[in-house]
Amino acid sequence: MDRRRFLHYLAHTGVALGAMGQTGGWLRSVQAGQILSPHSRSDDYRALVCIDLKGGNDGFNTVIPTGSGTGADSYEDYQSARGGVFNEKNNAQGIALPETDILPLTTPTGQARLGIHNSMPEVQQLFNRGKAGVVANVGTLVRPTDKNDYQNGMHPLPAHLFSHSDQQMLWLAPSADSHLRQGWGGRLADKFSATHANVDLPMNISTGGENVFQVGQQSMPFFVEGKGAISLRFAPQPNGVCKRSRGQCESFQKLLSHRYNHPLRQANADILTRAIARNTLLDDALKNVTINDTLFEPFWAAFGVAKSDQHFGKLPKIAQQLFLIARLIRVQSVLAMRRQTFYARMGGYDTHDAILTKQAKLLAELSKSIGAFQQVLASMDMQDKVTTFTASEFGRTTSSNGDGSDHGWGSHHFVIGGAVKGGRLFGRLPQLSPEADNPDNAKWGQIIPTLAADQYAVTLARWFGLPDSDIASVFPNLAYMTGKKLAIAGSDLGFMRL
Repeated sequence: MDRRRFLHYLAHTGVALGAMGQTGGWLRSVQAGQILSPHSRSDDYRALVCIDLKGGNDGFNTVIPTGSGTGADSYEDYQSARGGVFNEKNNAQGIALPETDILPLTTPTGQARLGIHNSMPEVQQLFNRGKAGVVANVGTLVRPTDKNDYQNGMHPLPAHLFSHSDQQMLWLAPSADSHLRQGWGGRLADKFSATHANVDLPMNISTGGENVFQVGQQSMPFFVEGKGAISLRFAPQPNGVCKRSRGQCESFQKLLSHRYNHPLRQANADILTRAIARNTLLDDALKNVTINDTLFEPFWAAFGVAKSDQHFGKLPKIAQQLFLIARLIRVQSVLAMRRQTFYARMGGYDTHDAILTKQAKLLAELSKSIGAFQQVLASMDMQDKVTTFTASEFGRTTSSNGDGSDHGWGSHHFVIGGAVKGGRLFGRLPQLSPEADNPDNAKWGQIIPTLAADQYAVTLARWFGLPDSDIASVFPNLAYMTGKKLAIAGSDLGFMRL
């Protein structure tokens, strides 16, 4: 195994260099069912599921104003802003959705009139049943900013605004410091470390690979994929089979069991020993919650895939990730978990071209996956204990480039779950008029956020159990989110039942 591949294995075990210890005896106790943890009560369990829409989802073609006349919920202003004919015969509206392609959202009297992309009937039903909400025009902010501030440099702006990599980091941090490689999920895990003092699995689990959201000062995410833990080729699998030859596996085990005088060599051995123990622990817990369990039938039914191990790969990647997260939630009491965050990733949202066809396919997969996930949670009586939310580095420009939309700023997001005050819009819709005097349009159709990613995150974190006394340390930039430039000021956007 070369150095690069070895480090890759280490990175995907989710193991930090600290707290090595001996895991063998503890692992045997877990396998024997001897854990006695005061924090394993399922009635006190809460989880956050982040679905990261990589590339910058076009929120303005996801949640659409359907009102008449002028104003923030004007369909006519939306249609005008999204003009730019690229095929006069087949699409005279540019990238605007025709009214016939918009599903109605039932909002309370006095709220904006809204619809949702017709590829998302499952999310529409969740919204109309009060199990999902829309948070309007969220984005990265250093300070509350209006058009005058933006055009005249009155306030600092997020670093490298409109850059994928920088905004991905800042959205999930969130922080004014573009060099801070920590996310609010990781900082939550740091705060809740005492809650899981007797648990060997990290609080943060990623099905979507590396991410800043789950990285804290001490905490790192534990990476899983497909049907469970990521296997190490030189380590015995849970069934005792080695992917390499028996001799190679035996040699690998000898290397791990050897006590080294050199501290770095010993640290490497300890890391891998701990990773194998964690993988075994997780796989053992998942053995009795297989993908063929009838509980998970909604995932197979949503995509018309025959239920079998061999057909699992036919499900879309986002469905596979939420499927695994559902299985992990199912075994949370066995693993003695009290608080967890999960990270899932779905790519393809950088729709500079062919937006109408590309986004329709993506949103259909997303909606079906979320619908199936919520059905499974309801069957497990966990719908009130798990909150799912979307994230994306930025929205898109309201203006069309002819066949798509370009990097924007603010965008709309979904929060989903039994603890969500669903069936409502939180915040305010921006004006989408393409006119130069539109106060929400920064310049070329980039909509200035009227809610900060910090506010969105802290509202979720407070439901998760973060005490008010710890808010400033987890969300250091939140103190600046005050004043009339924001649709809602302060640390609670009001979409969670606390």
